[in-house]
Amino acid sequence: MRLLTVKIYLSTVMMAVLCSCGTAPATVAVHEVCRQTDNKRVFVEGYLRPRQSSDQELTDPAAANRYNMLLVEKSSGTGAFITVLIEGTGSHEPNRIDKLPISYTYNDVRINTSSGRQVTADDRLLITGSVLKESKPCVLQVEKIDTP
Repeated sequence: MRLLTVKIYLSTVMMAVLCSCGTAPATVAVHEVCRQTDNKRVFVEGYLRPRQSSDQELTDPAAANRYNMLLVEKSSGTGAFITVLIEGTGSHEPNRIDKLPISYTYNDVRINTSSGRQVTADDRLLITGSVLKESKPCVLQVEKIDTP
């Protein structure tokens, strides 16, 4: 009976290990994001910056609260970068940025972390997101925003 209990326990542990493989996001550097497979979930650290042009590329009205921003490697805005797709909010919702005016600058960016804390583009972020390879270059769709 004890042997049967041990076998059941080991089988359960093995199934749990096998089922959990691949579910945790991989931690990658900014320059490694586009090397990941499509829909791969990743953790990446960097600084959120507006694109050179504040004009948003809206393809449909549902995208009116989505922003294409850059996640850059260094606080100076230099180094590797990746385009991120991030949701906007008018009510300080977690894991989003506050809605931006039609024409905005670096100083207008207000970021709401998963804990509800509001930070600026000067703060280093830990982004959890999914790699979208349907566009060139790839895009990281933001799911969660934290500070390291």
